[in-house]
Amino acid sequence: MRRIWAFIVMLTSIVLGLVFITQPIVEHTAFSSEFSQGKELVYQLSKRDGGTSINPDSIGDNVSIRLDRAGIKNAHVEVVGSGDSAELRVSFVPKSAVELNEVNRQINATGELSICTSKDYCLTGKEFFDVSNPVSLRYVGGSAYPGFNIKSKIAVSTFLEQLGGEENATAYIWQNYDPDNGIDNYENAFGEKPKDEVKEKVIASIVWQGNYIEEDLRLYATNDIEGNAFTLFTARSFVNAYNNEDYGCNVKYLYTTKIEPTYSSSSLTMIIIALLSIVALIGVGLAVYNRGAGAINFLSVLVIFAAQLLINAYLGFEFAPASIVAIVITLTLAVFNLINTNQKIKEEIKKGRTISKAVVEGNRKSFWAILDSSAVTFIVSLFAFLLGKGMIKTFGGTLLVGSLLTFFVLIIINRWLMFFTANSPLGAIGKGTLGLRVRDKEAPTSKKLVKPLTVDSAKKKRKIGLITYGAIALCSTAILLGTGLTNGVFRNSDEYTSSARLDIMTQSENEVYEDSESCRNFLLDKMKVDEVELSYLDFDYQRVDKKDEYDNDYAITYVSFKLDSEYLKDKKLDTAVNNLRTDLDYEMKTEDKDKDVKVTLGEAKVVNIEHNTSNMFLILGLSLLFSSLYLFARFGISLFLSYLVSGVIGLTGIVAIFSLLMLPFNSTVAFGFLAVVQIMSFILVSIFTKNREILKDRKIVKKASVEERAEIMDSSIRSSLPSVLSASMSVLVSSVLLIAFSASETLLSSILIFAVGSLLIAGLFFAFVPSFYLFFRTHIKFKEINFKRFKRKKKPVQINTNEPHETIIMGLNDFR
Repeated sequence: MRRIWAFIVMLTSIVLGLVFITQPIVEHTAFSSEFSQGKELVYQLSKRDGGTSINPDSIGDNVSIRLDRAGIKNAHVEVVGSGDSAELRVSFVPKSAVELNEVNRQINATGELSICTSKDYCLTGKEFFDVSNPVSLRYVGGSAYPGFNIKSKIAVSTFLEQLGGEENATAYIWQNYDPDNGIDNYENAFGEKPKDEVKEKVIASIVWQGNYIEEDLRLYATNDIEGNAFTLFTARSFVNAYNNEDYGCNVKYLYTTKIEPTYSSSSLTMIIIALLSIVALIGVGLAVYNRGAGAINFLSVLVIFAAQLLINAYLGFEFAPASIVAIVITLTLAVFNLINTNQKIKEEIKKGRTISKAVVEGNRKSFWAILDSSAVTFIVSLFAFLLGKGMIKTFGGTLLVGSLLTFFVLIIINRWLMFFTANSPLGAIGKGTLGLRVRDKEAPTSKKLVKPLTVDSAKKKRKIGLITYGAIALCSTAILLGTGLTNGVFRNSDEYTSSARLDIMTQSENEVYEDSESCRNFLLDKMKVDEVELSYLDFDYQRVDKKDEYDNDYAITYVSFKLDSEYLKDKKLDTAVNNLRTDLDYEMKTEDKDKDVKVTLGEAKVVNIEHNTSNMFLILGLSLLFSSLYLFARFGISLFLSYLVSGVIGLTGIVAIFSLLMLPFNSTVAFGFLAVVQIMSFILVSIFTKNREILKDRKIVKKASVEERAEIMDSSIRSSLPSVLSASMSVLVSSVLLIAFSASETLLSSILIFAVGSLLIAGLFFAFVPSFYLFFRTHIKFKEINFKRFKRKKKPVQINTNEPHETIIMGLNDFR
């Protein structure tokens, strides 16, 4: 009776937990720019006096590192131009206005720190601050305060002589302070008519008394420059911003604009429906196939699915194409292990055990399969999370959470639910088998799909496998060489395609165009290029109204749009740009005021590391290598060699198919390849855990003959067939639903690789890996090491009978 109540309490707790976590999932889930309106921050980059030219790659890498520290994982970074001047554009989806401001601070922070008084006495960073670590964080209770690390007490004394001893004497921290420009001074920052470009350089104003801690040799800031108290988030962001590596050029914030979602408003709804449909179909499939046990399994799947969404929301992983693919892999991992566990329980029932004992024994025997499959998934996701950037990091983090959740839910929640159900009246379902269909004879489908494996058939399969692998390798090489020499190995999608961007900035009292439509019409009228049709892609118009020092109104307008990069080679476009610059100069000209017109045409280079193809395949290679090493540690060198050879050949073939079909290459392609590595590990784990289990039961792990190993391998393949087929069906159904509901080019390549690659790998591995394993297992022999040889031999005690021997008892000496 107590077990029944324990089951009811556990079941009720799980159901209520799933109901109550729905609201926080909805409230805290952040959506990526594919599904939600985002912001684009635009900055002007300029070369410093005596500095080096602007390098888009180094600037982009620096910005990516800063965004990663700020917790922004799916930002798009673009640098337009190079040399003396350029434009930086960073687009992402901020969770709040506070996060947007903090990201702006992270990107805008550059140049040396200086400390000044209100009388414009200043010490540079090298004279006053610890340049190796200018700012650090101090925690006091639940609060955090940034502290500026001071170089020495001598620097403090020098500054205090000029600051004075007044109670409210305030020190001002400047960044990129220039004493020679005649503008950077206290009056222009805090006077009656402050200048924005000067005030922006002051990052903190700190009352010295009470905030300087002599023991720490630090000057602490309790409020930001706007007077707002620091929170844990803003304090960490402040410290990270001013400890970042310098860009080596000047950065000026220009404006913020909105960016529309990549997909239509209905796409998000359709993808959510697709995910829920996948979960529902998994539940139906489990219930139909395993009835009562399947219903319990479905409850475990719901726990994994809901918990993964909740943890992702709180960890800051956006709901993006990357996380969608990771969620599908997690569900596949769960289905594979649940079916495998049920197979173990069926085998125990066949041995005559009761359902309660069969559940205990079946879960015990399935532990290593759950651990191995979760561990390989963990390894792959760990490399993606540590080495990847942007979407790849989101994919790795989401899958990392999914692998851990799957392991703990299956060995704790699912195990106890099955145990309590088996010991309750519900255990009588299906003639005391908890609804599990237990057949005395082998299923007919198993006989049709898998032919018996014998020593002779293994030799034939091995020969066919060598021919097949050789053919795949030759064809793949030919395809990759052929496409590489003609159109390129990959057809890049829009996010990889090089483009040009035309930027226009005007500052004048004259109003040539007041809105986006009139601006576009002006450009269509003035900028005409023979035989070139300008499409004005990604057209962006911003107007900022300001007042000068005499209270006269003027406007700064920013216009930007993309062009095909091929136009950069067309001299006619250069002529059109020059003509446009001349027209703008004339239109903006006034009698009393100097006009300011800038027209820049340059290459728009996407510089995020996430778009680096070699980086993607580095992660894929390391994932394959280290998952192979894990299997080597668990199952030995024979499986390691079989897995590595088959995996490399199979993945090469998938890359060749991908190249031949000219599917669009984008940042989600890596997810499809990494998902295939997961399927490879699932297949081998299910086969070889069963293989090892039978060898141990028969106590012939090292003594088995070739015939016995072939017979046991055949039995292992047939036993693992249901779990592998279930995982393959899960992949296929998920792929079809996601493609049908999303209609997204971004997900198309990834899902097709996932589906086609998984089916191809499953066929290759089932057909050939067992025969290759048997060959390596019977032909690779290691001489057993005799560790007794390394033991230090004890020298025998030599007794001289002619010498006296003394005992430990006094007076009993024996002289001979």
